[in-house]
Amino acid sequence: MEHVRKGSSKDIHTIIGDKGEVTGVYFWFSDRVSVFDVGPLPVLFTGLGSLRCAISGRLFQALNSAGFSTHYLSHDISLAQMHVKPVNIPALIPPVDYGPAAVGTMLPVELLCRRMITEKFLGRIERGEVSQEQVEVLLTSPLLKRMAVMDPPFVECSTKYEAADRYIPNWEAGKLVNQNEQWLIETCYPFVENLFRFFYDFLHQEANFLLVDGKVELAITPAGELMLVDSISPDELGLIDPKGGLADKNILRSYIIKHYPDWHAKLEGAKKLYPSDKSKWPVYPPDLILPQELVEEYVAKTREFAVAIGTL
Repeated sequence: MEHVRKGSSKDIHTIIGDKGEVTGVYFWFSDRVSVFDVGPLPVLFTGLGSLRCAISGRLFQALNSAGFSTHYLSHDISLAQMHVKPVNIPALIPPVDYGPAAVGTMLPVELLCRRMITEKFLGRIERGEVSQEQVEVLLTSPLLKRMAVMDPPFVECSTKYEAADRYIPNWEAGKLVNQNEQWLIETCYPFVENLFRFFYDFLHQEANFLLVDGKVELAITPAGELMLVDSISPDELGLIDPKGGLADKNILRSYIIKHYPDWHAKLEGAKKLYPSDKSKWPVYPPDLILPQELVEEYVAKTREFAVAIGTL
């Protein structure tokens, strides 16, 4: 028997044995793309699922070899399928419980790590949503500006299983993960910092791509150890290619913001007024059209990255 749980960009297939036991969990990467937290765009990006699978598999293999704990077991590019260890998700409704097969429990937050200051992040600093003093301590140069480098990187949390994601302070994140703020800062954040130092060095050395920022999801094992879960691709990472161009979903975001500014302004307004109620957010414009060349460019950029890190 097989149970399927659909996400915005991938589906999770759980294989159930004759006695009800979990015998396998697989990610099936789709050709869907979601931006602005509104759901999948009304167009498929042919071949993207296999590329995402190839990239995630390669990066997980590198992480495992470097000694990081992950849920990765294997992947098949031809099927766009990744075999992973089962991880319980009690925060979902209904909750996901894999029984004795589970190796850990998903933390109900996303961990965001920023090595460089993007325009969006700079805006949050200027609006007082992020402490400028806290960021300035991390800067490798005295100037607070776009693309300034932070080392150590800036780590923060956002919600994961609310109606809409929102940035949250450390004390709230600690409460959500059933730990205290001290554990978050002293145990969880250093784990994320080390992950992104590895990503930065690996992508720079192997592919000459620059890692700007990204988000990861973690699980905690019964022994209290942290484990990287979910997927890793240009969906989750902010990247700049060797020529200095965008190599992630910002290619699509930038196009939509430029060509549908009224819709984007309404969306941003709705997010501020109703941060936890997506039903009040505008759906994609009915006249939204992504040029075929843009769709092909995004797939080509993803393929370029996949080739650069040695997956194809």
